[in-house]
Amino acid sequence: MEGGIVKFTREDLPRLARPMSAFFGALALATAALVIGQGLLKKMDREEAAAEKALSRANDRIRQAKREQENLGSYRESYERLVKVGFIGSFRRIDLIEKLEETESSRFDMQYSISPVQQFPMSAFFALSVDRVVFQLSLLHEGRLLDFIDSLEAGSNGIPLVAGCNVERIREAAGMSYEPHLKAGCTVIWATLEGLK
Repeated sequence: MEGGIVKFTREDLPRLARPMSAFFGALALATAALVIGQGLLKKMDREEAAAEKALSRANDRIRQAKREQENLGSYRESYERLVKVGFIGSFRRIDLIEKLEETESSRFDMQYSISPVQQFPMSAFFALSVDRVVFQLSLLHEGRLLDFIDSLEAGSNGIPLVAGCNVERIREAAGMSYEPHLKAGCTVIWATLEGLK
């Protein structure tokens, strides 16, 4: 070694082969570790971003569920009232027929016809069911018609809607006669909201 400079000769090369191999091997391993480490860091970043998105979606679903629960709570009272009056549920024609048979015995002549039920889908869960009934009845006076419609409301499920009535006089009232003086024709529609299966 002259003046701090190291000189290698051809004879030195075989002795340096092993340390040089170890150096280049270590350099290759360090480079590979760096590349693998960067790949792992990128993968971890992607997984962290995906986990944050999943957490955000889960939080959104929790908030939505809380809002729906609050909405259900605010509508519960209205819903229970609609169930109580019979608007939500099935219209039971047999109940109406029994009510009409009771009513018929206390009235003059009466005939009725019930049309097939019509359903109108309102959502994926409910349909509006409409039952139409046409009545023909004889009456002593107009007040009996109002009593008759009131009795129908009280004795059946659903919400009855009077679509129309025609009243005509069939004879003049004479004194205290208990013969029918009027003939009425009415169409009544029952509306119910039924769950779809």
